[in-house]
Amino acid sequence: MRKYYNFTVNKIVTIKNLITLEYLNISPKFNYPIECHDFYEFAYVDNGSIICNCSEVETVLNQNEFFLIKPNEPHNYKSNKNKSASVFIVCFSCKSDFLQLITDKTTVDDYSKLILSKILSEAHNAFKFPFNKKLLICENPIFGAQQLINNAIEELLINLIRQKINLSKEISIVSNKEELHNNVVRDIIILLKQNIFGKISLDEISARTFYSKTYINKLFKKSIGSTIIDYYLDLKIEESKKMLLSGIRVTKISEKLSFDSPNYFTKVFRKKVGCSPTNYKKNQ
Repeated sequence: MRKYYNFTVNKIVTIKNLITLEYLNISPKFNYPIECHDFYEFAYVDNGSIICNCSEVETVLNQNEFFLIKPNEPHNYKSNKNKSASVFIVCFSCKSDFLQLITDKTTVDDYSKLILSKILSEAHNAFKFPFNKKLLICENPIFGAQQLINNAIEELLINLIRQKINLSKEISIVSNKEELHNNVVRDIIILLKQNIFGKISLDEISARTFYSKTYINKLFKKSIGSTIIDYYLDLKIEESKKMLLSGIRVTKISEKLSFDSPNYFTKVFRKKVGCSPTNYKKNQ
């Protein structure tokens, strides 16, 4: 399913706070303890190779590869095959939904490399070196260096998001909020219709559309007038009417439409139609 984003805001990626900035020369025996925090963190491998363990999934990051870790994800870094490496790590807070697009491993292009160099260069103009966890302001920081760091991080993230959008056929940028809502509702209806003869849960729909269960249910009800699950049951009942009139037995209809039991199918049918499946067939 496509994921839709509203493109009406002026600033699509805004760094609220720069939290830490580190350039680490990783030794062959390096193994950083697992940590978890409520802000984003990215790692860029400048030289060599490391392993990033994020939510118990290990990812090998080689030279020129970038990895973005979402807030509240447990993670740590360690050397790969006991070899040394150089890694640039930046932690920051940001609420842009677009960052979801680049939470996988990404190979940066030449333009992104220039931006990363700019971030590191301006960091020397703003903070004491070596950078290590807590950022300490230089005694005589160069004018505007901190803002240029923030601007460069935003530019880096936007450029990486552009790369992702250009390479993916599963992402669409929409022009306004109404179009966004209409497209999400349409995609949910497509999913429901594709699963009339199967089962699909709200959790699965949420995962397929990339939005929370609360958001899609609220949006769907406002647009259609019923909850997603009620609409899903309506689709199944409408299909069951056709099957009843074609002579298919209730037990078989229940099985084909993936109801838990014939009794449950009859209960839902009676609630939706106002009579039992048998009476419905007799009255047609």
